[in-house]
Amino acid sequence: MRQVWPPAVPDLPTPVTLVDLGVTATAAELNILDGATVTTAELNVLDGIPPGLTAVELGYMDGVTSAVQPQLNTKFAASNWGALIDASTYNNVSALSFNDLTTTGLFYGNNMTDGPIVSTAYWYIKVIRLSATSIYQEARMHTSATTGANPQLYTRTMVSGAWNDWVLTVTPASSSRQGTVELLTNAEAQAGADTERAMTARAHIAVHAFGSRQRTASQNLTNNTNTTIALNTATVAADGIANATNGLSVAVDGLYLVSFGVEFAYNANGRRLVYAQVNGATPVPTARAVGNPDAGGSTFLTASKPLVLAAGDVVTLLAQQTSGGTLAVASADLTLARLR
Repeated sequence: MRQVWPPAVPDLPTPVTLVDLGVTATAAELNILDGATVTTAELNVLDGIPPGLTAVELGYMDGVTSAVQPQLNTKFAASNWGALIDASTYNNVSALSFNDLTTTGLFYGNNMTDGPIVSTAYWYIKVIRLSATSIYQEARMHTSATTGANPQLYTRTMVSGAWNDWVLTVTPASSSRQGTVELLTNAEAQAGADTERAMTARAHIAVHAFGSRQRTASQNLTNNTNTTIALNTATVAADGIANATNGLSVAVDGLYLVSFGVEFAYNANGRRLVYAQVNGATPVPTARAVGNPDAGGSTFLTASKPLVLAAGDVVTLLAQQTSGGTLAVASADLTLARLR
């Protein structure tokens, strides 16, 4: 047989390149995956990440060991909300505690707790923060029929991390009497002719009627709840002052001196408040007593304030305590004396 040299080479298939397969990556780019053990599912986790996300932004998550949102929810809870408020505008802080307002700013709100008086009315509030333990607060109630056109201004300070009691700032006299103190004559005191002058002990006023009502048995008060003291014993009621449910009523328009004293059982926590209340409405801002527990014994709160009452008005006592649990009022006394 005759052989042909060189032998014939069979036809080979045309080589296929990565471009033919639609792959546009370079060899260098493919080599980036050299040694990768990532799975398809793991790669799919990255699906949906914004294309503008940077390494710096991802780096902010460095050190995070648990879900972020629950931590933010805890930090931004209502009880801590006062520290997050923008101080450049008035902010609504309704239903919060005055104790939570610890950042410099201007605020307003109603149904608040730990305020100057027990009230659901709106307050205008200013806070000045020197440090985390030194803070100043001002609070003025929104104008209403109860507070008048120029309601009282209350202030308090936090010293060394502890809030002091609210203090009622005395409203100055009219512009014609700014910076002066004038004394009432006896006739003016009896007639009530000038409410901008001071009254000394010499401006004697006759008592035209007198009444007293007491509570002689203990009464439990729920924590941080306004409670009417049930005055169950009438001692004196005459000359236009009569006994009423839990209080005293008046039959004649006039100026009355309201006085009261309340004894709280011993408890070292929280504070105690007592207010005079007329016809079950908002407590009278100026007729109140507030104090902290006495060491080792009962806490006694007393106050005395002249009030203008109308025929048919009923005066009662409203108490509040923040001991953290139930606390008893051991005894209480309310007296009314009509001055004119």
